[in-house]
Amino acid sequence: MKPQNGFTLIEVMIVTLILGVLSSIAIPLYKDYIARSQVANTLASLTGIKVGVATYKYDNGTCTGPNNYYDQDITNIVNNSGASIASITVVDNGDTCLIDAQYNNSVALGLRNKHIEYTVNFDTTGASAWSCSSPDIEDKYLPPACK
Repeated sequence: MKPQNGFTLIEVMIVTLILGVLSSIAIPLYKDYIARSQVANTLASLTGIKVGVATYKYDNGTCTGPNNYYDQDITNIVNNSGASIASITVVDNGDTCLIDAQYNNSVALGLRNKHIEYTVNFDTTGASAWSCSSPDIEDKYLPPACK
């Protein structure tokens, strides 16, 4: 009897089945991991703007205005975000300042054209507390502090 050289059809089918099952589990988990890392990267990038917005609010009584301290930071983040952030806006709502970042279409599927926000509330003593939220991103992509 001649020794066997190669694999039988059954062995190849079993290996293909195992690889298919592993891929069907790993690919969705990897996509979720990518989306969570993009959200974390955006929040880290917005930290510098938070300081500028709070400082401008303390100095001028408003979050937005001419010659603010954070316009260059916004430009740098949007230009250096790897084309993932389409825009960043700062809105003054009286005692509340809102920093809103909108993703474009080059990010993970669950983040496309969605927003993530930092909000700061100033009380009468001038103290502030930042909070993170999103009106349209699923909770599974947000860090625990933003849920």
